[in-house]
Amino acid sequence: MRVWAVTAGAVLCVLVVLFGYLGATGRGDADAQAGDCARLTRNHRQVRLVECTDPRAEYVVLKRTGNGDGRRCTDEPRTVRTHRVRTGRRWHQHGHVLCLGRRKG
Repeated sequence: MRVWAVTAGAVLCVLVVLFGYLGATGRGDADAQAGDCARLTRNHRQVRLVECTDPRAEYVVLKRTGNGDGRRCTDEPRTVRTHRVRTGRRWHQHGHVLCLGRRKG
C-alpha cells in the first residue's frame, strides 16, 4: 500500500510540474507576430493571443515594431490600437510595440 501511495504521489508531482510548465509557456504578447489574433484582458492592459477562430479574437496583429516606439504604427493605416510589450528584467528590459487592427469576421 505504501509503495502505491509513493508512486501515485510522484506521478501527481510530475503532472503538476508538466501542466504548470505548459501553462507558463503559452503564447503571450511577447511572442506575437504579424497575422496573430489577439484579445484584450478585462482590464484592457494586456493582450492575450488566441486562435483566429476563437470568437473572443478582437484584433489581428498587423505589425510588430523592433523597438518600443508606438509612432512606428502610423505607417499602417488599419491600426486602431497599439500595445507596448516589455520583456526582460528591470535593468535589461527590451520592448516592442504591436500594431493592432480590428479582426474582420
